[in-house]
Formats: sequence, structure tokens, C-alpha cells
Amino acid sequence: MKVILHVGATKTGSSALQNFLYTNMRTLRSMDICYPDIGIASDAHHLIAASLHPSAHGIHSKALPSTPQERKEQFHAYVSAARREAEAMGAQALVLSSEYLWWTFTDDFYATWAQALDGAQVTVYAVLRDPLNWVPSSYIQAVKGGEARSLEEWFDWRIETRRHLLDFAEILSGWRKLGPQTEFALRSYEELTAQDEIFANLLQLCGVKRFRKTDYTLNSGQVNPSPSPKAIELLRSINKSDMDAPSKGSVRKLILTHLSKKKPGVSWDIVDETMAQKIGAFYDPIVERLLSEFSTCDVDFVRGYHSQASREAEKSSWMRKFW
Repeated sequence: MKVILHVGATKTGSSALQNFLYTNMRTLRSMDICYPDIGIASDAHHLIAASLHPSAHGIHSKALPSTPQERKEQFHAYVSAARREAEAMGAQALVLSSEYLWWTFTDDFYATWAQALDGAQVTVYAVLRDPLNWVPSSYIQAVKGGEARSLEEWFDWRIETRRHLLDFAEILSGWRKLGPQTEFALRSYEELTAQDEIFANLLQLCGVKRFRKTDYTLNSGQVNPSPSPKAIELLRSINKSDMDAPSKGSVRKLILTHLSKKKPGVSWDIVDETMAQKIGAFYDPIVERLLSEFSTCDVDFVRGYHSQASREAEKSSWMRKFW
């Protein structure tokens, strides 16, 4: 049986995809695709992933055991139940999804997953976003949660303290420890959204040959929308104010509820040339490493990526043309 392990990076359509899979669980079963209602929180398999996660288990402390050993046993119980459900229905694909899998873990973490998925053909599925879009989008998500620093200050802090969440080459390289038989399907967020294939692409990987929207229940709005530029400005002013934390949270909720949202696929205008160069300098070697390590895999996410070197070449070519 094929197991699709969706390693969901934030701000890459993960919440929308999980909502779609959970809402259409019965329809998918008729297509021999199992998205099990096991270890679910917020439409995703967060309880399964959090059982082994070094810190996310704290977010779900009411649903998970208190000790690491008990959580590991719970993890095995979850995955075993999911596999039994998929096997009982004769599924051709079992899909598990959580953003908590987007991390760099210890060898024991991957070994535990490998043991739980022993005998299955595993495909690690990830949707990656051009860093020039992903960094500001992730920053705005932080602003929604109370971040008051500027984009540049926040990015410098992330590099210093949260680099393991930014380096997608390191994150995906870790999943190779599941074993040499593990396959990878890495997709471009920009490509998928431009072609309206956020849902269709994963289903195709599961064996669905044709995706027709009329066969499924689709969410009428964005699952995790980004605020408009005006709303971002207001949110930052609230975050920098002297109000107490509960009051800030209440005002942010009002702003996010009533002000307009940014349309999907529209680029951010908060990245100036200096910031773009800083993002490029950090990510160019990461993209090069990913291309090198996954050159034989099913990779299409770098088609729209422009390295700092290529941007400089394009700029130089443009200047020679007009001067």
C-alpha cells in the first residue's frame, strides 16, 4: 500500500488541503483513498505528529499522554489504526498530513516513523514556496499572532534562532532517513496555485486520473487567509501598542474578521530590493543543495525560482540593452 506523508510547511496551502481532505473523507473512500479520522485536530493528523514532536505535544496536552514513552506508544497505536483502516477498505493510498512534520528531528524520530510504516511504499509530499513569497507570508502570519518587529528584524531573528524551520533542504533531507526506498514529490506552490491544482495534484499522486470540482465539497473561502496591506499596518500598530495581551488579541481578531484579505497568488509588496537580496543570499545555497540532493526525484518547485546570480544577470542584461 502507498502511504503519502504530507510534510506540510506553513503558508503553502496546507490548511486548505487538509480541510479539503477531511471534508471529502467519504468521497475519497469511494476512490480508494484513505484520509483516516484518527489522531485528527483541526482537520489534520496533528495528534499523530505531535506524539513524537519535541514540543508540539504541549499544544495538545489534553489529548496526549504526559510522558515521552507513553506518547510514543500512542503514536504507534494511531498509525497502526490508520493502516488497519486503509487495509480494511482496500485503499490504494493512505494520506497522513500535519505541519508538525515540518521540522528537523533526531534519528530516533525517523526510526520510529520507519518502524510504524514498515512494509509500505512511502512518498514524502511537500509543497514549497519561492522564498521571496514564503518569507513575507510567514512574517505576516507572525504579525497575526502578535509580532511587532519589522520584516528584516524578524527574518534576522529567525535565521539566528529558528533556522531549522527555514532551511527546507535540511528538513527534507532528514526524511531520507526513513530509508532508501522512500520517494519524494516536491511541488511548487506558485505552480499549483496558478493552475488551481492545490487539491488535484495530491489526488493525482494517489491515483485519481481526473479531478472534477463538482465531485467534491469545496470551502467557500480561504482557510487561513492573509490580511490586506491596510490590515497588516493596523495589526503591527496594535502589536507595538501598550495594550495588555488579551486586549491586543481581541482587537487583532476584529481586524482580521472585518478588513479585507489578500488574494491568493498576489505577490507581497513589503519586500524592497535590499530585503530581496538578503532573502536570496540566504536561500540560494539552500535551493542549490536541494536540487543536488533530490535531482533524481519528482521535483518541479524550482521552475519559478530566480537565484540572486540570475537576478543580477537579468539586471545586467537589461541595463546593457537600454544603455
